[in-house]
Amino acid sequence: LTDTVTLIVPGGVANAGSDFTIQGCGVYSGQLSGSFGGGTPGVVYNFAWTPVATITSGASTLTPAIAPTAASTTYTLTATTAAAQGGCTFTDQVTVATQNISADAAFSYQ
Repeated sequence: LTDTVTLIVPGGVANAGSDFTIQGCGVYSGQLSGSFGGGTPGVVYNFAWTPVATITSGASTLTPAIAPTAASTTYTLTATTAAAQGGCTFTDQVTVATQNISADAAFSYQ
């Protein structure tokens, strides 16, 4: 009698997207564009973004809405599997810069 055991090691690649800049007048909003590829069929992947303080909605999706408050914020996309499915973690980061395009009060037209 021979038993066969098949081990499934979940695979995948988290992609937080390319770095970008949001322009605004002191208030900034945008959307992250994450993706996940190469996942193992039958394995459930859960997604989370950090830091959550500047995520306005969708923190557990691949495309959350954001409202960064700093000149530069690095967001981390984490994809995880349950312990029963290997307990694997896949991460990637994207940096979002903000650029204030408000009119300069010191500017004068001559």
